[in-house]
Amino acid sequence: MTLIDAIQNFAVDTGGYEHLLGSGWNYMATDQANYGMIAAWRYLNGMRSLYDMRPEFTEEQKEQIQSLKDTIDAAVAKKGEDGYYEALVSAKETYDTAVAGFEDPTLRNYVSNYWELMDALEEEENQSAQKVVDLIDAIGEVTLESEGAIQEAREAYEALSAEQKEKVTNYEKLTAAEKALEELKDAQAKEEIQEVMDKIDAIGEVTLDSEKAIAEAEKAYEALSEKDQKLVTNYETLVKARETYEQMKEAYQAFITGKPAVKAEALSYHSVKISWEPYEDTKSYYVYRKTKGQTFKRIAWIQDLSELSYVDETAETGITYYYTVKAASKTWGEPVYSKYVTDVTAKTALGKGSVSKTQTWGYNGIKVTWDEVDGADGYRLYYKVGNSAWKYATQTGSTSYVHTSVTTGQTYTYYVRAYRNVNGTKVYGAYSAGKTGKAVPKKSVITKITAGSKKAALKWNKVNGASGYRIYYKTSENGAWHYVTQIGKGSTTSYTDTGLKSGQTYYYTMRAYRTVNGEKIFGSYSDWKTVKVK
Repeated sequence: MTLIDAIQNFAVDTGGYEHLLGSGWNYMATDQANYGMIAAWRYLNGMRSLYDMRPEFTEEQKEQIQSLKDTIDAAVAKKGEDGYYEALVSAKETYDTAVAGFEDPTLRNYVSNYWELMDALEEEENQSAQKVVDLIDAIGEVTLESEGAIQEAREAYEALSAEQKEKVTNYEKLTAAEKALEELKDAQAKEEIQEVMDKIDAIGEVTLDSEKAIAEAEKAYEALSEKDQKLVTNYETLVKARETYEQMKEAYQAFITGKPAVKAEALSYHSVKISWEPYEDTKSYYVYRKTKGQTFKRIAWIQDLSELSYVDETAETGITYYYTVKAASKTWGEPVYSKYVTDVTAKTALGKGSVSKTQTWGYNGIKVTWDEVDGADGYRLYYKVGNSAWKYATQTGSTSYVHTSVTTGQTYTYYVRAYRNVNGTKVYGAYSAGKTGKAVPKKSVITKITAGSKKAALKWNKVNGASGYRIYYKTSENGAWHYVTQIGKGSTTSYTDTGLKSGQTYYYTMRAYRTVNGEKIFGSYSDWKTVKVK
């Protein structure tokens, strides 16, 4: 009901107004009612009040008043919408600013909806304050689950204006709830801190199975506030456990994915040396062998880690073997094994032959001698003359051979290689270096020298194949040799040197020769013999 409605309740049907309801028309009541209605009419029509005798509003003043009224109406019209309270506050601030700037301060009395604005503001502030009061009351008994409700009440309270905050009559209940919550959280934090420390202690000795325990302790630690994390006194144990685990895991992965570096070399016709580089974290090594197309079989288990090699004494000559080494470890608990190489090979072989000596064996024979090769069942001898192709000489179980029917004075080059019989097949060693030799007449032997008067008679053994002989003398042990004669017949076995000096001692030597293609091929000088001439 408006003020005008209330006045009209006193109107009488015949016109005018009564003083009391049911008392009938009254002059003074009619006069006062008419003044009131006229004043309301002027107010509603933007005119000055009944007893304001100044001139009516200018157009500028009317616009100022109407602008404020429109601003208030727009704000009030937002009721029920988001930003309603803010619109009311903004309209009030606009009103206060405009009124402060009026030349005629009484103009504010003609902003007819001002109190509607104030009523709306008060109602809204009361509702906002009441909402906070209700939120605080709804907290109830404080538990750890009350944090959301307490936070909501606090945020709602902080959003109030200073005037609204004064209307929150149970604010102390909110602060008490916050304090109680903080105490509960402190108590809970202590439990959580202890729980984290217990989880860390439970890790114990770090193994590859510790990942879950470490991760759980880390997760629990990270869930603590920064302040509470500082109260975990064994945190360094957790850090160390993680470092140890990661190092252990890295070493484990390196172990099971890596391969020991392996070498193999034949030592003899039946033995191969397998060697390898040290492999980190190894407790023992397994040595394996196979032939092509077969599977590896273990041939040795090496537990002495200072031993980084093994000699396979069971290899057969000439067979290519594949060797590998696998590392084993219990560093991380149950036995684990490395991977292994598959391409390391070695082939046992006889030693390389070596011709130790060639010597003439008569005018048409050369004796070839060579060193014994360990494990050899026999040898094959080859030769060549000049740049000719190699030719087969012989196969023998001995370490020497006389090559006959050779050309006197011709240089022959000899090569030998050993062989071993393996499963019915000859397996050969490497060829020796070449060694030369040639056949010459045998060394002459002076059998007797007989002194005569100014002469000396020499006798010697016949040298097979000789075409003739040459004889030399000297008169002192360290003197120079002098040519005596050449005997052109190989069957001759004596000669008398005449015209000698009586009482002189003579030293004689000789050598046989064989004529080949017009060239004399000489044998070795004989040992000298002496005679004192008569």
